[in-house]
Amino acid sequence: MGRGLSSPDDLWLAKPPRMLPATADRIREVVQYGHLVPLADALRRGGRISSPLLWGNAGSALAGAARELHAWARKNGRPEVGERALALTAELFRHPGLRTTGVLSRGDASFRRRSCCLYYRCPSGGLCGDCVFDRPPRRSSAQPVSE
Repeated sequence: MGRGLSSPDDLWLAKPPRMLPATADRIREVVQYGHLVPLADALRRGGRISSPLLWGNAGSALAGAARELHAWARKNGRPEVGERALALTAELFRHPGLRTTGVLSRGDASFRRRSCCLYYRCPSGGLCGDCVFDRPPRRSSAQPVSE
């Protein structure tokens, strides 16, 4: 993502990975090391952005994906699939890169971030569903307002 762009480019797998059983190590290899680490490096080369913010966003996305998979599995009579998704998610969150991003509830994959994505600072922004804050922080008069 270059300067001036408002959203990241789409992420694509160059070619489908071999079909292997889903393990936390395999998911981490393909997603975390294969995509998120290079994306984070590129974003930091393009401008100032906090590593904890990026990993907090990754943790939030992981928890959100697990919640959706769990809900889909329950709705479609496949509770074992939902439980497997939650188990893999919990294992992924034990990795040092994700462990500090927030608190994951194993029961329903709810998540509470430990970092702020700064959405509240966007025009018409607010708090995320997993926000670290209970209400938006007050801005000091010394902070410049971005346009």
